[in-house]
Amino acid sequence: MVEFITSDGTGVDVVPNQELALTIENAFMANDRMPVAWTTDVELAASPRNCRLFGLPNAMLLPPARRQVNVTMRINGIPVMPGKLKLVSPTATILNVSFQGVEIEASLTGSLREAKLDKWNFGKLGELDDKTLFETVMSGAAEGFREDFATPCMIRSSSEDAEEPYIDLQSTDTREAWATKFVNAKIGTFTIPVVRLGYLLQRVFADCEIDADFAQYVAQIGIVAPCRKNGNLADLNIGCLDKDDDGNYILDLAAAMPDVSTADFVKGVLDAFGATIYITRDGKRMMSNRSILQSSDFIDWTEKISDDFEQEYDDGQNYQYGFSGITNEDVPKDVVECDSVNQAFDYNAGTAVHAKDTDDYYSVFEKSIRLGLSNGESTGYTVKALKVLKQNGMTTEEEDSSLETVSVTSALIPVKTLPYHFPVQISWIMKGTLCAMMPVVEIPNIGESRSTNIYFGILERYAEASANMYVPNIQLTSNGYYGWGGELFSLFGPGTKVSIDTEIGLGKFHLDYKNWMKKKKVITKAFVNLTAADIANLQVWKKRMIQNQLFFIKTITVTLNTSKDYIQTEAELITA
Repeated sequence: MVEFITSDGTGVDVVPNQELALTIENAFMANDRMPVAWTTDVELAASPRNCRLFGLPNAMLLPPARRQVNVTMRINGIPVMPGKLKLVSPTATILNVSFQGVEIEASLTGSLREAKLDKWNFGKLGELDDKTLFETVMSGAAEGFREDFATPCMIRSSSEDAEEPYIDLQSTDTREAWATKFVNAKIGTFTIPVVRLGYLLQRVFADCEIDADFAQYVAQIGIVAPCRKNGNLADLNIGCLDKDDDGNYILDLAAAMPDVSTADFVKGVLDAFGATIYITRDGKRMMSNRSILQSSDFIDWTEKISDDFEQEYDDGQNYQYGFSGITNEDVPKDVVECDSVNQAFDYNAGTAVHAKDTDDYYSVFEKSIRLGLSNGESTGYTVKALKVLKQNGMTTEEEDSSLETVSVTSALIPVKTLPYHFPVQISWIMKGTLCAMMPVVEIPNIGESRSTNIYFGILERYAEASANMYVPNIQLTSNGYYGWGGELFSLFGPGTKVSIDTEIGLGKFHLDYKNWMKKKKVITKAFVNLTAADIANLQVWKKRMIQNQLFFIKTITVTLNTSKDYIQTEAELITA
C-alpha cells in the first residue's frame, strides 16, 4: 500500500485501488552520471483535508495557495523516499498531482561566487599594530596548514616568457614580514587563493557525502580563485588580498571564484574525476566510478529473481574523456622524445621535447630571474625553463568506429605549469640541482569581466618544509618531484598528476569505466521479488549476484497499489 505523509504526520487522501509505477535508474549508466528523481502520477481525492494542504479555495476556479507539498512516500508502512506532491490539474472531485522524489537540482543552486565561503576583514593593515589575524590566516595558507585555501605562487600567462624581476625566497628585516612573505614579484608572478576542492564541495553541496576512496583524491585538488574587485597586483602590501569600499583589506573566497553555476561546477567535477552521484533515502553520495567497478561487495538476488526472463545484447560504447578550454600551440615537426620532464632540461634552448612522464610537449627556453636571498641580497641568475606547447587533454586511443561514442569533456581546466631548472647552488638553504614548478594562469584585470574558466591542480604540502620558511612562491626539490616547502600547486604530485595519462594521471580514474563501457554486455529483464524494505534500502551502485554471475542494476520499475500490499518489480540487469 502506498501512502504520502506530510512532515507533521498528516496522511494525504489518495484515490483507492490506484496503480502507481516508479522507475529507478542507475546514474552510473547515464551520460552525465547525475541521478534522476523518482516520479509517478497520482490521483488524490478532492477531500477537505487535501484542499487544505494545497490551499485550494471552495471556488475551484481560483488558484491554489500552494502548488506543492513536501511529503514522504511510504510503502506498506515503511518510509521509502522523501519528496513532494506537485499539483498538476485539479477538478471538482480529483486532484491530479505528480510525486517527485529528491531532486539533485534542489541542492545545486546559485553560483560559486554566491557560495557561503569564508571571508576575513583584516582592516587597514598599514595602520594596525595587531596583525594576529592576518598572520594566522595567511601563514597557514602559505605553509599548507589550512583546510580551506592555500596561496601558491603563479605566473600570469601574458608574462610567462618575461624576466622575473624579483622573487623573495625569505622575508628579511628590511621589510615588514607580515606584508612581504605572502607575495612574490611586483610583475608577472602573483599569489591568489587556491580553494581546496573538499572544502568547496562541502560548502556548495553540503548534503552530499563523498565516498572515502574518492575523498582521498579530492583532498589533493585545489580550485583557483582568480577574481578581484579592487587593488593592484603590483602592490606588495596587499598580496592576494582585495579592498572593500572603505579601504579595508579583505579576503573573500566566494567573491574571488569564477563566474560558474554550482550545478555546472559539480558536473565538471564528475566529468574530470570519473564519478557518479547517487540519491538514497538517507541523502546523496558521490562515488568514484573506479571504486564502483572494483568493489567486491554484492547482494545475492539468486532467490529473488524469477525463472522467466528475456535478454538483449549490448555491443558496448566508446568512452572518450578529457578537458575543454585547453589552449595548445603548434608543435614543431622535430620533437625529441625523453622519459621525464627532468631529462628535458638537458637539451638546448629552442628544442621541442615530448616528456613521457607527463605526455605533454614543451619548448626549452632560458629566462632571467632575480632572487632575494636570506641575507637580504639580490642575485640574478639565468635559468632554464619549459613552456607547455601541447597539453594532453583528451584520450587518443584508437576507437571502434562501429560503436557509439560517449564523450565526457570536463569544463575544469588543468593548470599549465612552467618548470624551472636551477643548475647551481643559489642559497645556503637550497643545495644541489633544484627545480621549481610555477603554475601559469591568466587572471582578469581589475574591472574586467569575471573569468568563467575553472582552473585546478594538485595541492599538497611537503612535510619536510621548515616552519619558518615561507616559499609558496617557488617550489623546490632535489628528489625528482616538484615541490619542497610551503604548498605545491601544479600538474604533478608524488602519487598522481592531473594529466590524462592512464598510469599515474587522471586517466586511471577513467580507465576501468572506459574498459567496462567498451566490452560487450548482456541486458537481462526479469521480475524480482522485492519487499518494501528492499526498495527503501536499495543501493543501486552495488552489484547483484545471480547464480554466481555479477550484474549491475540498469533500471527498476516498481508497480504499487494505493490500497493493497502489492509490489511488482521488474529489473533490467546488465553484465558487471
